[in-house]
Amino acid sequence: FDSFNSARHDKAQALEKRNVLQGKSKDWLEQHKVRLTASSFGKVFLCVYRPSEAMVKSLVANNDLSKVRAIAHGKAEERVAHSIFARNMQKVTKNFTVFDAGLCVNPYLPYLGASPDGKISEPLADPCYEKTGESFYLNTGHSSGYNEQAKGQMAIAGIKWCDFCVFLSDTNEMCVERIPFDDIYSSTQLLPKLKEFYFDYFDYALKYLV
Repeated sequence: FDSFNSARHDKAQALEKRNVLQGKSKDWLEQHKVRLTASSFGKVFLCVYRPSEAMVKSLVANNDLSKVRAIAHGKAEERVAHSIFARNMQKVTKNFTVFDAGLCVNPYLPYLGASPDGKISEPLADPCYEKTGESFYLNTGHSSGYNEQAKGQMAIAGIKWCDFCVFLSDTNEMCVERIPFDDIYSSTQLLPKLKEFYFDYFDYALKYLV
């Protein structure tokens, strides 16, 4: 049993390493489009009633995200944000490092995926992830969806915290909030809702609507 679990984790780690280029990788696009991914977790969690066919198709469609204005801007500034974030954190922890991250998949949640903005290596701490956002809208159920995105990423990656960064590209200012993982919320609210949505609507759309 342990060796079987180890093999599954090895495959998940290999998948992430293959996809550090994220949207530039054909494999990333293929793996991404068959999963409910973190950027849509907020929209799914806030969906109280039966979702429209248009909504489900929009989550399934393999769109070129590079053409989305906000995403294109974020990608253009990502390297600068990584550098400033690392420099600021190195003032506190000398060997603090930010690495590229690929598509994260959890063997126990194979229908979900997450592509964090970066992976953090901080001595004396567990490896964790970085999420760059535009605001501190991190309350459960907020329309921004940042809380569900961050908590969902942590659940998929199996980590205890992540750093949520707000980067102002005009002034190169940055604020960082360290978010702890909420196991109760994730296991009793977020993950059950994502699973239900995937198997009730998303999986059907993959087969019949796209």
